[in-house]
Amino acid sequence: MQLHLASQFMHGSGPGETDLPTPHAAILAGDLNAFAPEDLTAPNECALRDAFLVLGGKDGTEESFTWGQQIPNWLREKFGCSRMDKVLFCGGLEVERLERIGAGEMVWIEYADVSDEETEDEKGEEVWITDHLGLCADFRITRLGGE
Repeated sequence: MQLHLASQFMHGSGPGETDLPTPHAAILAGDLNAFAPEDLTAPNECALRDAFLVLGGKDGTEESFTWGQQIPNWLREKFGCSRMDKVLFCGGLEVERLERIGAGEMVWIEYADVSDEETEDEKGEEVWITDHLGLCADFRITRLGGE
């Protein structure tokens, strides 16, 4: 699994021989496509802390979802909402804040002219800039051990 490999580098023990120093701290953030059942336990198995959970969040709640709110209704009915995006960390860091950003951000897309016929049809539509909500986190650098 990709998270297991990434966590090895985050902990300073990448695969094979390496002369890289062990990092004081590391952060992995973004679209992890975390929707499989094993994604609930993988961060803990990799000795990574999940910023959302550390701050008291609960999986499966409206506050946890980062995907599904900004998609067509038929797609949401088929797949539901989920927490695909995460902020994971290890080492000398403490998470102080995490917020979802970008909700409701839209852009107007003009349709390309595909016909010479003059019509009164719509010339475009307003669409979400992404189907995911972004995450913004604040961290405090600490000594190892949380001091």
